[in-house]
Amino acid sequence: MTRHTSVPLAGYLCAAIGFFLSATAPVAFADNEVKVYLSTANGQCRTLEYDANEAIDIDITPGTHAGCGSDNITMIRINAEDPNSHVLSDVGPVTITGYTWPNLRVLVAGFDDITGVETTTFPLSSALEIPAGARHWQGIIVNGSDTREITHLCASISGNLDGPTGSKVEVGKVFRLQVTTSGTPQSGGNINVPIEVWGSDFGSDGTPVGHIVASNSISGDIVCKHDATAGVNNVSITSIEVAPNANAAGISGRILAPYGSIGQIRCTGPITIASSLEEPGILVGGDVGLIFTGEWNHTGSGLPTAAYDIDAFIQVGNVQAEVGYEPARLENLRTAGDLKKAVFTRYLRAPGAYTDGQTWGIWVGGTIEQPITVAENVNIAVIRGATFAPNANVTIGNLLKGTVEAAKQDDEDWIYGQLRTVTVGRGLDGLRIGEGMNGVNVGAADPEGVIRAATIEAVDVRRMFLEAKPDAPRILAGSITKLKIDEMYEGEVTTLDVPQV
Repeated sequence: MTRHTSVPLAGYLCAAIGFFLSATAPVAFADNEVKVYLSTANGQCRTLEYDANEAIDIDITPGTHAGCGSDNITMIRINAEDPNSHVLSDVGPVTITGYTWPNLRVLVAGFDDITGVETTTFPLSSALEIPAGARHWQGIIVNGSDTREITHLCASISGNLDGPTGSKVEVGKVFRLQVTTSGTPQSGGNINVPIEVWGSDFGSDGTPVGHIVASNSISGDIVCKHDATAGVNNVSITSIEVAPNANAAGISGRILAPYGSIGQIRCTGPITIASSLEEPGILVGGDVGLIFTGEWNHTGSGLPTAAYDIDAFIQVGNVQAEVGYEPARLENLRTAGDLKKAVFTRYLRAPGAYTDGQTWGIWVGGTIEQPITVAENVNIAVIRGATFAPNANVTIGNLLKGTVEAAKQDDEDWIYGQLRTVTVGRGLDGLRIGEGMNGVNVGAADPEGVIRAATIEAVDVRRMFLEAKPDAPRILAGSITKLKIDEMYEGEVTTLDVPQV
């Protein structure tokens, strides 16, 4: 049975950024109890009490709740932590109906472990951790597009985000979603329900998805929706992390931001997403800063030590040509394991100025098993795998200013493997003429301008040229079965006499 209790309109300060700080002392908890606090712009106005796992249905229509008057509900705060024992209860599914304005914040958080103070505000940054307010949670659905689009979620769970069929998180913005646990990773830290973010109200609040963090796995799809009628075309993600537990189960849910960008996807386990060329596992309309598997504390250049595979078709941008600018860019993909599915991106390059290119590109410590396609330019960046499996061809539609090679470093030595077919400057359809392979400036920390491997099945380059760079492009191999260069203005094709795999 749900119990409803009113509390005085007191103890809340309205910050300039629109968050609310409560000075109301915590209300005593019963065993397995969940408390839900409603607030308006004037402060906390009502407390609702639920049993563990009980469905929480809240109508936020003005005038519905005694004590809140006719004001709009602006925050719903959920806390299922006993303030004395600090035992966390499970929270059932949350459903919100009705309409409010200008926004609705949903906060799931508990008591600070050090100060013992109840968390009552969103953190100032989505990168900041917050104390857990529940053990397991079955998610939240906001009915009605108007309210859904202005609903912002910040939640910390110590167990799993999980529920029966139909459970999900569907809001306008995920400021922070933290599902982490200590101890054995498999006992918690799992996001098992889909997350749908609509992002129509992100203009004054930043990216629709701030940080989503799980300590063991993400198996639910994360989808940034798009409202064409609202003209929203930048529904982006700052960070998705499975960390910091080593040997985590990893990511198996699809990550889709077709009308936005992704700052980073980091995983201390494998990325294994059922996907195909028709249904990418990771789909991004704009830029991707980093896709990474390996140890959490890896911050330097080169490959991580921990070898976890990336097994998902990755698509950055559309196959159709863009005009006048570079909106779809993959900056960095790194794994010490295998890259098991194809990669498509319009550009492979650093953000901003083309500098320090050795830190950008696709770095694979194991085998590249499927084709890599760059529709336009590899610009001061690297495509490298230890070796390339049959049919793992590399196609660069316009310009290669950087490195394509089958190589891995063993202590101080480089060991070279096999490249399949490398095509540069032919466009994606073989008809549109591109630039070809350009020279570089290695002295400016750029990567070498080279196609290199122990053996290469075929190289097809529109032209090789220098264009005011000090280091001419080169093709180096122990053997090349087929070589085609339409125009050789400046460059070199020669043998590679080094240890081979």
